[in-house]
Amino acid sequence: MNQRLFVLYGRQNSGKTCTIKKACELFSAQENASVLSCERVDEDVVCIVEINGTKVGFSSGGDTLKQVRDGLNKLKECGIIVCATRGRGPSMHYIYKYIDKTDQFYWIRQPVLDAYYEGKHTGAAAKVDVGRYRKKHNRVVIDLILDILAKEVGA
Repeated sequence: MNQRLFVLYGRQNSGKTCTIKKACELFSAQENASVLSCERVDEDVVCIVEINGTKVGFSSGGDTLKQVRDGLNKLKECGIIVCATRGRGPSMHYIYKYIDKTDQFYWIRQPVLDAYYEGKHTGAAAKVDVGRYRKKHNRVVIDLILDILAKEVGA
């Protein structure tokens, strides 16, 4: 199968799940999109959306090996997969093995603001509303994912 994999990677609690869930929600809301399946597991989703004859899979769970493996196994039939993984460890190693089976793969880094703004620095930086900046950065990544998918499926 001609499969393309887009991997959103970053550390735990960096916003990977929220970013992929929102991208899936917005992508699914397009006029010519059909949601074929959508499974929720705790805070995560594994969804398949078809648009213009292309199945696009979304898997937001990326912090553990089980989340990554189970999500990718459920999306085998998709031509395009958007998934999450941590930046290192067993889930990342599984992604490296999986990409050997794909035709194309792309890495997208989830921005990290937490270390700087959540109490490790003082002064003006300590007064920044981290949630507001995280949402802003997540929206940039969401828009990137949606732009890529629009080009891939001709939407």
